[in-house]
Amino acid sequence: MSAEALQRARELIVGKHFAEANRLLESILRDDPGSAEVHFLLGMSHFRSGSPESGEAHFREAARRAPQDHQYVYYHGLALEKNGQTAEALVAFLKANQLKPDFAQAQQKIAQHSPSARRVTPPTPPKPTRPDFNWYTTHTQTEGEPPRSYKVAQWGCLGFILLSIVVVVAFIIISLIVGPSR
Repeated sequence: MSAEALQRARELIVGKHFAEANRLLESILRDDPGSAEVHFLLGMSHFRSGSPESGEAHFREAARRAPQDHQYVYYHGLALEKNGQTAEALVAFLKANQLKPDFAQAQQKIAQHSPSARRVTPPTPPKPTRPDFNWYTTHTQTEGEPPRSYKVAQWGCLGFILLSIVVVVAFIIISLIVGPSR
């Protein structure tokens, strides 16, 4: 396997000449069947050409042959995800993140697929509808809640009215006893 041939294969993949890149990589693979890099590039070529099933097989082989390479494991996860195997893809993304803890792309995929990472919105508390004040407590009635302390509120209002009447009557009586002011 020559470095020039691998570089040429990369250029073909970037240039979207996938059929030519596949032919070149297959010929390199016949000479060196154990090359993780060749499997990775073949996987990339198949994946980008719209054949994620073939790409997944080559990414899996690359990740098997070089299990410490976070990129190989990550792209294997991408192909699994594209094929609808999200649980297996999540495992691959977790492994890629474990191999390289600051791997942002893997962390994004983990957040996207992990049920525990999904944000759960807490239920919103009921909104106050109207104040229901009484003399003893300050209470705001919430929607769907039965009114509280109407009896206390009614007696509180009645007590205020009665107290006002008593004060007015007392003022009148005192005015009558003292007499008109001169």
